[in-house]
This record gives sequence, C-alpha cells and structure tokens, in this order.
Amino acid sequence: MARAAREPQVSTVRVTISRGNTASHQLASQYGFVEVGEQWDDEDGLEIIYEVPADHPHSDLESPPVPR
Repeated sequence: MARAAREPQVSTVRVTISRGNTASHQLASQYGFVEVGEQWDDEDGLEIIYEVPADHPHSDLESPPVPR
C-alpha cells in the first residue's frame, strides 16, 4: 500500500478474494478496501473485487492498523 501511494501513476489498488476466504476479507477491510464487484477466476471460481484509492489514509502503512 505504501508503495502504491508513492507511485503517481497508481490511483486505485485492487484485490480479488475468493468468497470463502474470511481472513483475507477481514484483512482487506482493515486497509479500507470496499467491495466493488465480482469476477470469475478459472482457477479459484467466484471472487469478490475490492478497491481502495491509492491515497487512502491507510496507504502510508506497511501493515494494517491495529483495531482498538
């Protein structure tokens, strides 16, 4: 995330996560990712697409914020 924030040509960071991968969904939400759609992956099946702006407030972090 920090590297994406430093790259002027990067405006959005995207991750795709298999529907059943709860741990990855939780990690993505800690970074501020929001669900924007779905896609089919021939290897993994249905995946949820998450995006966050590269300049999101958490983009300067190398690891997710610690919940309080």
